[in-house]
Amino acid sequence: VALGQQRVETKAETVKALSDDWGLVFVVNTDCSFCDLMAPIAEQLKTQYGLQTLAINVSKVPSPTWPQARPDNGTLRRLIELSGEPITTTPTLFMVHRNQQTVHRVATGVVSLEELVGRLYTLSAVKPGESLFGGKSE
Repeated sequence: VALGQQRVETKAETVKALSDDWGLVFVVNTDCSFCDLMAPIAEQLKTQYGLQTLAINVSKVPSPTWPQARPDNGTLRRLIELSGEPITTTPTLFMVHRNQQTVHRVATGVVSLEELVGRLYTLSAVKPGESLFGGKSE
């Protein structure tokens, strides 16, 4: 039990430390029920871990669940360029390095807070410009 608790605390501390260099971008859609389910989880990431979050709404209609979401101003194109992955599902979550040159896709669809923290913890070991599997990312 103590080892499990220590692991949880280590992950939490590591994810909190990410806020110095990383932020999160949620891609959402007004008509997306899964996006609605992710809204409180996104808020928890922001409040519990101090991660700056930006929500981009791909819909032309404002979202009551994501009132702070902004319309896309070219951010999605840049995320796709840097991650090398198209955005085909909402919600999609990316972590973006402060240098704005490194992006990792963290999740698509609904993912629990614990799972997101685990993924962010894993991705924190990847240095900007490197692949999760080692070496340079393309």
